[in-house]
Amino acid sequence: MRPSQAGDYFGERSVVFDEVRGATIVAATAVCLLSLNREKFAELRLEDYVKFADRKTGVATIEAKPPSEKTESERQLMLSALQESSTLGGKSGSLLESQAEALVDLMWKQTVEARQAVITQGNMADYFYIIQAGSFALQEGGIPKEVLKPGDCFGELPLLQLRPHQHSVAAKERSTVWVIDRWQFKNILFKVPEHKVFEYIGYLDRVQILDALSLDEKTFTAQALTEMTFEEGDVILKQGETGDTFYILFDGEVTVLINGNQVARLQASTEELTAHHFGEKALLSSQPRAATVQVTSPQAKVLALDRIAFNQLLGSLEEIIQAQEDGRTRATKNLKGVTAKPFQKIFRKDLVGVGLLGVGQFGAVELVAHKYAEETFAMKSCSKGLLVKTKKKDVVLNEKMALSYVLSPFIIQLFETYSDDQTLYLLLEAALGGDLHGLFCRKKLYGSERHVVFYTAGATLALDYLHKRRIIHRDLRPENILITTEGYMKLCDFGLAKFVVEQSHTNCGCPDYYAPEMVLASGHGSALDWWTLGVLLFELMAGQPPFESPNPMQIFARILHGLRKAPYLPEIGRAPADLVKNLLRKEPADRLPVRLGIAKLKDHRFFHDMNWSLLADLKFEAPYKPNVRSKRDLANFHPGNTLPVPAEYKDDSTFWDKDFAS
Repeated sequence: MRPSQAGDYFGERSVVFDEVRGATIVAATAVCLLSLNREKFAELRLEDYVKFADRKTGVATIEAKPPSEKTESERQLMLSALQESSTLGGKSGSLLESQAEALVDLMWKQTVEARQAVITQGNMADYFYIIQAGSFALQEGGIPKEVLKPGDCFGELPLLQLRPHQHSVAAKERSTVWVIDRWQFKNILFKVPEHKVFEYIGYLDRVQILDALSLDEKTFTAQALTEMTFEEGDVILKQGETGDTFYILFDGEVTVLINGNQVARLQASTEELTAHHFGEKALLSSQPRAATVQVTSPQAKVLALDRIAFNQLLGSLEEIIQAQEDGRTRATKNLKGVTAKPFQKIFRKDLVGVGLLGVGQFGAVELVAHKYAEETFAMKSCSKGLLVKTKKKDVVLNEKMALSYVLSPFIIQLFETYSDDQTLYLLLEAALGGDLHGLFCRKKLYGSERHVVFYTAGATLALDYLHKRRIIHRDLRPENILITTEGYMKLCDFGLAKFVVEQSHTNCGCPDYYAPEMVLASGHGSALDWWTLGVLLFELMAGQPPFESPNPMQIFARILHGLRKAPYLPEIGRAPADLVKNLLRKEPADRLPVRLGIAKLKDHRFFHDMNWSLLADLKFEAPYKPNVRSKRDLANFHPGNTLPVPAEYKDDSTFWDKDFAS
């Protein structure tokens, strides 16, 4: 653990919660300490002022170097290695040519001296390697297993499965390898790249039937497109068959046939950025296909999207088109629990700082007031330089995109976004009751079923709302639940949120809240959020997460072993324990809301005193109402005093931040 410094304190959890000491602290030098006994601590009500450490999301810092220049022969060796990998390419792999090219583009060259180890058995996987020159010895338990030579690659399987290396690898001689870090590796394999999203949006812009979509909606749609490859002679559409899928041909050639007669020939090229679309009416209704579309080139590549996925992502296209024709806005108005803007547009120059609410990974969250209205907001700032340096641009882009699309009384509201030379800003709703983690610590609410029912019910409504819009949050935990002045909960921090039509493979979140499918990197969807709800319920009842450990690898092992490794489960009560068991099922499809629907979750006996209609209307009495004296009251927040040091940002002309207003 890190050394303690002047100004640090320790022992607070033992005083507040009667916990057994969780660590031994030894003086490394001569020190001077101030101490308080339990009685004096309680007399001074210091539990209201102690800041309990927040858990960090499980995103490790891994060094990524700039890509190295490559000769054509080096590129070919790397591409061959990727395609011949039994894990990535070959007969069982599914590596796309575009993904292989992207991996090669980002890899850097590294020299490894003789006998130098690049992988140690038991360590977590951080890098993927392709051998350019030299040789490496692969060992298991000190026993030689294989010699790796130029054109071989290694390290990919542990990266994909987020597990420790099963082998050690060391250079037999001075060797050269190509390297890519874990995050870039997985982003390429499991995510539509940013430049591809913009390319796909360009294709969507040419589809007249989609003209009613906003830029954000086209972005969501682009991220949901599936790339498919067809061989010569394959029939993509068949005349007379009912269809529900829309296609964009972006590479290759197809012929269009009606009653067996050729009526058109469509050609597309990635080099010339030409594309054609067909089957778009399937997004409106299940009408029989009017023509047959057959591949005539050796291969044809298309992007596909089905109507069910589109409807779940954006709603009915027919209603979207009708709303545009009627001049109606599709945003919900006058929704209970949703703060109205004081003006149609809130300008940053009209906002003044009140005080610090919190400190994030990329900047501060500050309470700001409007000069001309009695309203305050939370202004979240993110250093562009830090976002680029840590390769976390997606964090703020995801948050902006997801929050722009939601409007719920149980989710924090986004009003505006701003940008200047060095910083991005999100202007958010201010919930001045503090966060749930601090509330339960200060007020000793762990185990209070009345409180736990209320907050988990609110979280249930928030998650259900998101899932109906194909959004998964992926970071539900007490620190990310804010309390309003009226005592209601608001889900916040959407930096890890994602629009998912099928599955995502990104590993992220707080390790205590990882689901088994996240640990195994087997792909996850909305069922992951229901797992995190089960962990939240357990923690609020027991005072600690079910799989807690100071060692992340031990946490992951306990998660895979299941609840038999969870302490205190029988002690939290029969009803909460039963619901926890139904949510913390190893198989995502077996979790209660996934298996039987959201109604069955609401009907569980743990919620027998909950009136869901009253809760949705914000008429259910909150069990706790924070003491908030005014819209400028900061008393329920205890931010740390260490702000991240901004990194200088130099505009790279990629316009990645263009969607933030300036």
